Amino acid sequence: ELTRSTRERELELLEPRRRIRLATRSMFSGTAAAASAASSSAGLEKTSLAAGDVRVLDARSGAGLATADDLWLVAFCTPWCAFCQQLSPVWEDLARELRHEASVAWWDVDQPGGPPTAIGGVAVTPTIRAVAPFPGGGRMGMPVAISVSDYEGARELTNLSAFARSLIPDLVERVVDGDASWASFEAKRTGTGLPAALVFTPKAADAPTPPMLRKLSAIFFGELLIAEVRVHAAATGTHELAARFGVASFPAVVALPGATAGAGAAPARLEQRPTFARLRAFMANATLKDEAPTLKDEI
Repeated sequence: ELTRSTRERELELLEPRRRIRLATRSMFSGTAAAASAASSSAGLEKTSLAAGDVRVLDARSGAGLATADDLWLVAFCTPWCAFCQQLSPVWEDLARELRHEASVAWWDVDQPGGPPTAIGGVAVTPTIRAVAPFPGGGRMGMPVAISVSDYEGARELTNLSAFARSLIPDLVERVVDGDASWASFEAKRTGTGLPAALVFTPKAADAPTPPMLRKLSAIFFGELLIAEVRVHAAATGTHELAARFGVASFPAVVALPGATAGAGAAPARLEQRPTFARLRAFMANATLKDEAPTLKDEI
């Protein structure tokens, strides 16, 4: 009885370690193909991953963090770290929740090389670090500046997603009436000569801008103006604006040509449901950029 009891206690002590070893093998294996794609690419934008996948970065693929044009959340971990194992399922859920708002990644600090100097070093694991673009920090046409901050809060999905959304740049113009705000937007469009995307929504004037549009506004900074036109019950002016562009149902997206398109260029309409991938491709076409969407979308 004493021998059996001793053996049982040994198994009880070994069981948590066995679970950690099993989790270690699965922590990075689920994104092994992503790691290969990322490490063979020229930068962060070239990975071919489905929306909601966690990227796996290394010294080569992660070099693009220093000039990222959208928000990245990176968990610096080691496969043997028990706290990293606890974070793993939450991190996967976070990637799915933020699939059209931010990029979520692992960085194994045991691998050769380290993050770019601009991102900073790591002293403990897990370290959760946000790399956010700061549009306007650089000169027009040059890589944007970035801000780097470590997350110190609870490692829960709600807290992490709130932290991420607080860092997404917001360069979306808001047209909440048919007069003053539209005139301000038109003056900016005329002054910059940039094309524009009008996103017509039925939201109230004080409703928050969708994070997806905020992300797109950072991606296309300096190339395209994005305006959210709030067609709500209290704003007769925006109803008239919607009618002017032939918009009768919402949401709807209309692209206005820039100064270089020529006098005969006409507005274009997105004829499909405005998912992230479709919006990005549509906006890229409006800027005359031959750019494919970086994230696959559920169509």
